Amino acid sequence: AKRRGVEMRIAGRDLGRVLRAFSSRSHYVAAVGMVRTYPKALEGWRRYLSRWGDYPAEFEVRTPTGPRRIRLAGRHDFLTLNEVFCRADYAADADIRLVVDFGSNVGISAAYFLTRNPSVRVHLFEPDPRNIERLKAQLAGFEGRYVLHPVAVGVEDGRLPFSTEPTGRYGSLDAQHGGARPDRTTVEVDVVDARRALAEIIAAEGEIDILKIDIE
Repeated sequence: AKRRGVEMRIAGRDLGRVLRAFSSRSHYVAAVGMVRTYPKALEGWRRYLSRWGDYPAEFEVRTPTGPRRIRLAGRHDFLTLNEVFCRADYAADADIRLVVDFGSNVGISAAYFLTRNPSVRVHLFEPDPRNIERLKAQLAGFEGRYVLHPVAVGVEDGRLPFSTEPTGRYGSLDAQHGGARPDRTTVEVDVVDARRALAEIIAAEGEIDILKIDIE
């Protein structure tokens, strides 16, 4: 929104975008979820709405298997935390047994799935080397319950350029993205055929309860 040619913003967000958020059901779901999930709900609200807070940080969440501290390198990780644990973008039943996560990023979605019950197993697919290191740290204590596949997922096996940026939240096999912004870099990554990957997991582990796909 603009007033006399000046763009009006709240906590760095366009005013029109803020006002439109009040008509979105997902924001109300997230608001209720924050109260239920965050022991420090007020701090969560402040971090989300005002971009307040120092990083890196750890933020505690309530889960069916007990409290868990989630590692946050920056505010983009907090946005992901809110989407996964509070807005329930990947809502999972408590009795899930096997999850496949295409696009595991820094392990926040994996932490969500792994805390639904003490025995669930997760197959993680993530090609970004920086994200992989953060994912391993994020999932400390869950070793033995997840299988990490350090590859991108595509329509055929191969090796392709992968575009990355500093937050780790956004990545793409589209090599053109590498030069679109000065903060993006391109690395070569292995790519696995999604159909073959799923067939091998099913052959080894049986039925998949949840297939989460968050890839570009």
